[in-house]
Amino acid sequence: MFNAIKKNKNFILSTLILIGVFVCFNSAFAQLNMGTQLGNAGSGAFGESTPPSLPTLIGNVIGVILGILGMVLVILILYAGFLWMTSGGDDKQAQKGQTYIKNAVAGLAVVIAAYALTNFVIDSLAGAVEGR
Repeated sequence: MFNAIKKNKNFILSTLILIGVFVCFNSAFAQLNMGTQLGNAGSGAFGESTPPSLPTLIGNVIGVILGILGMVLVILILYAGFLWMTSGGDDKQAQKGQTYIKNAVAGLAVVIAAYALTNFVIDSLAGAVEGR
């Protein structure tokens, strides 16, 4: 079984990356669409809506970018776990997988902190612009 995995490693990796990219973009843009739809829920007659303010638009774009980065890092953690589990006693590959996991978890922590900070700043700016 492990020989089949080693032979098809590039195919499996390419497939996982492709699936991950589609999931990332789909989820990230769904977040952007949901935010703009909820923001304009009661703004007027059928088909009439007001565009989001500049801080809200910037916040949505940053949220999408950070969402994509977060999903890429989760996929990297899964790939590193795959490397570690299929190392088959090879210390070099196991160490490589462990290093990837450590770096990806640190990157994920940075992305989550950046998302929280950005969300706070954009909400504050939007509140100041709208006079809340």
